This record gives sequence, structure tokens and C-alpha cells, in this order.
Amino acid sequence: MHLLEIKDLSFTYQNSSSPAVKKINFSVKENEFIILMGKSGAGKSTLAKCLTSIIPQFQKGNYSGKITIENQEIKNVPVYEIAQKIGLLLQDFEVQLFSTNVILEIAFGLENFSLARAEMEKRISETLKTVGLENYLNRDPLTLSGGEKQRLALASILALKPKILILDEPTTDLDPIGKKEIFALLKNLTKQGLTIIVIDHETDEILNADQIIIFNASEIVSSGNVEQLISQSEFLEKNGIRPAAILTLFQKLNLLTQKNIPKTVNDACHLLVENSYQTSEEKYTLLTKEEKKEKNLLFQIKNLEFTYPNVPAGQILKGLNFEIYAGEFLAIVGVNGSGKTTFIKHLNRLFTPTKGEIIYQNKNLKNYKIAELAKDIGYVFQNPDNQIFATTVKEEIVFGLKNLSFPHEEIEKGVKEVLKTVNLEGCKDKDPFILTKGEKQRLSVASVLVTQPKIIILDEPTTGLDYLELRSLMNLLKELNQKGHTIIMVTHTMWLVAEYAKRAIVLKEGEIVFNGSVRQLFSEKNIENWGLALPPLIELSQMFGKTLLSVDEFLFCLNKSTDPTV
Repeated sequence: MHLLEIKDLSFTYQNSSSPAVKKINFSVKENEFIILMGKSGAGKSTLAKCLTSIIPQFQKGNYSGKITIENQEIKNVPVYEIAQKIGLLLQDFEVQLFSTNVILEIAFGLENFSLARAEMEKRISETLKTVGLENYLNRDPLTLSGGEKQRLALASILALKPKILILDEPTTDLDPIGKKEIFALLKNLTKQGLTIIVIDHETDEILNADQIIIFNASEIVSSGNVEQLISQSEFLEKNGIRPAAILTLFQKLNLLTQKNIPKTVNDACHLLVENSYQTSEEKYTLLTKEEKKEKNLLFQIKNLEFTYPNVPAGQILKGLNFEIYAGEFLAIVGVNGSGKTTFIKHLNRLFTPTKGEIIYQNKNLKNYKIAELAKDIGYVFQNPDNQIFATTVKEEIVFGLKNLSFPHEEIEKGVKEVLKTVNLEGCKDKDPFILTKGEKQRLSVASVLVTQPKIIILDEPTTGLDYLELRSLMNLLKELNQKGHTIIMVTHTMWLVAEYAKRAIVLKEGEIVFNGSVRQLFSEKNIENWGLALPPLIELSQMFGKTLLSVDEFLFCLNKSTDPTV
């Protein structure tokens, strides 16, 4: 028997001429683990809202079709009743948080379900431990990091113990170890009787899914098990999904078939060895030969400390000392709450050090006016809603150009070019606040990049982007970096660090635990102790005694031995 069935579901938002979802048909059994994938704006989040009856009960439009849960059609069932069966973690998880401390946040739903106090206390304790927030009981959610907020929003849903859990990109703001833990948790929950539906763009963590459903242009374009879909790299890319790097490597080596899909790094290693592949020392030496360049000092960070007032354990940064050089592509990584966002907010004077100082171009940063710094330093916030304020997309982009006194013709040209770059050409007259999270993210990036500042600081800039949008953005940043722009990027996406950054700084509990080249970072034995994880492709390369950062590097260094004994 199917737990959930969707039949001929279509929905068009008010004041829209095209459907957000069109003729959707699929069913879900009890205990299944389903992944919904596809381009940004393809209808996945709209479907999630339909499954909880938020659409059409709160968000109106032209609705047709049928959704049933346990053979009960839900269209006219009150949302509070559906909430007892289905839990939804929104893509924009911060809108789900509104209480003044962590305990109250989780208690809110339980109180609405009229649970006994003892049962509430038990569930709060269990779920906080499950998501790793057991030491944050009295913290105001506003003082948590993005990843901690995402964990809290998830905990508030888990505590309700729904039969079906729908998670819209649930790990976007989590550190690498946190992502692994959440996906392991989800798989374990299906064993305990829960049905899971996850919306995601990444493929590294989905090999244990029971079914993958792929959306494009408001419709389902493909569905099936992992083996049927995961090997089709070109098809996945076309639909905004990042193929697993190891599978891309195997496809380029003509080793990939549906019957021959390596599900683990060990499987991949055995297949390469069985096919007589080995890595070349000579090529690796050539690859890793460093080109020496003259360094021009940009920032000096001296004994930097920062403490949030009136917050338990409020000291976030503890005596940071390092330099940032002009023209670098620097990644700042570390576990949630390690101080990454707090640090970069010092670089344009959003925050002022509690102790220590920052020297920018031989002058103390505190002696610059913020307007002066705005000409040189562009800043993309982790949450685009903290940055967007104009009434149209075009006005949002024009704002910075006008404030920096760009000529009219340059403004028009710049707006046109950047809208094309971030794929928002059809949105220029839209209200930014009705955009999807991915579209808002692209808009916030566009409003900074359009002024082409010398220094571009980005805090988790790829959140909500599909693979095609992500590649477009990162390639643009790479191009700007090659032209001399300094890029400083906070991210949890380690394959991005491997493929684009040149240097990395790792923060842990407000202190620097690593400062060096990206290849050195991924060669470190302590990397998991810092809350980081090796991308599977790099883990595979290390089985051959090398640290290779991309598919192209792997292909460059691989040789096929003609010696049958190798």
C-alpha cells in the first residue's frame, strides 16, 4: 500500500502565466527514502508546499489534481491536522525560527499538539542530542550560526514525530561532517518507520536512496533507482544536478555501466586497479610544481579577538594572526559556529574587533570610512534576505552602481550583463522578495559583482543554486580572480575549495588550526578532527599516494599499465 500518492497535480501561482508544477504523478511507500532533484525553479519546493497543503490553503493559485495520504485526500484537510502526519523543513529555514531560545523553539510545535510536559521534555532532550545542539538550550536562535539554525529547524520538526518528513535542501548550511551525520540520521529514521523526501542538488550522499525523481521546467522528466540515473552524467548536468566526481571520472575512462557503478571509494579503487590504472609520479611532480609569484600584502590580521556581548560562551574569535594577499583566492572553512562569518564581517567594518586590529593597505581598518571601503570591498551575505531591500530586481542591482557614481550608460550595460550572468534576465522587474531562495542568492551575488570591487567576500555563495548556476558563478569568480580580483569565500562545499581556491584557512572554536595551500589541506591527516571531510574523489586519489583535486587532475596523472602483473 502506498502511503502518499500524487495524481495529475498542477499548480500556477497567482499573477503567473506558467505553472510551477505540471501533471505530477508519483507514489511513495512507507519507509522509503526519496530524493527530488533538478534545476532551481523546476517546481520542487512548490511540490513540497502542496504536500503539506500550504498550497493551496495559504498560497493561492490555480490548483488541480489530487494528493492522498493514507487514502485521505488532503486538499481541504486543515494544515494543523496534516502537520501531525507530515513535517516540512523549508529551504529558507530561518523563516521557521521565531522563539527567544532553543528550548522554546522546539516546544512550540509540541505545545500546539497538546503533549504532556514530561513527554515534551523527553522529546526536546532527544532531538537536541540527535542534531548536536544539546549544549545550546538557552541560546537565542538569532545568535546561532547558519548551520546551527538549520539543525534547530530540523530538530523542531523531528520532535513532532511525523510519519513523513519533507526536507527542502536540509544541509545547505551544514559543515561536511554535519552533512554526513544528517544523511546517516535520515537513513536510520527510515529504518525506524519514517518516510523521507529530500530535495537536493548534490549526488555524493544519495547512493542509499530508494528512488530519485528529477524535475525540469515544472515537470518530472525522469524517475528510477540510483543505478538507473546516477551514471548518466550529461543528463544530470543538463538538469542542474552535479554528477558524483568519481562517476564522472569513470565515464571519461569508459569504465561506467549500470552494472558497474562503484558505490564506495574502495569499489572505485578496485575497479581502477583491475583495469590496470596507476598514477604517474612524473606527471604529479609537474602538476604540483608551484609557480612563485610576488605577493602584495592586502590585509594584516593582528591578535584579532571578538566577543558577542550578553551571550553565553560569547567569545567567538581568539587571537587570530595571519595575512591576506592581493589577487588570492582564499577559502575559509571550518565547522558550524567556528567563527567564519564573524571574521569576514570584520573585513568591511560590519563588526569591530573586541581586541586586536586589522591593517588594510598599511592603514588601520578602523580609520577608513565604510563608504571608502565599499568602493574596494564587495560583500555577499550568507542569507540573501539580509542584503535585499529594493522593490525590483533591477533597482537592487542599480543601487550600488549609483552610489559609486557610475555613468548612466555603464549602469545600463552592467545591469544587462550581470543579469545574463546570473540567469535572471526574465526577472528584472520582479519584486525580489517573491523570488526563490536560489534566485535571491543569485541576485545578492549580482548586486555585488556588478560593481567589480577589487575584493569580493562571499559567505556561502552557492546556497540554493543548482549545479549549472553554481558552475557559472564559480567560473565567473575564477575569471575575476585571474584578472587580479581578490576572492575570499566562506564555504562548507569542499569540492569547491579543491577546484577553485588556492589557499585555505581552517577555523575551529575561534582559532586558526590550518593556514596553507589547498593541496596541503587535503593532505592533512587531521582534517576530520577539524570537522571537515575529504571529497570522495580526493580520497580515491590518496589510495594511489597522490592528492588530486579534480577529475581533470586525476585524468592527467593516470596511466594504464601495459604490464599484466601491475
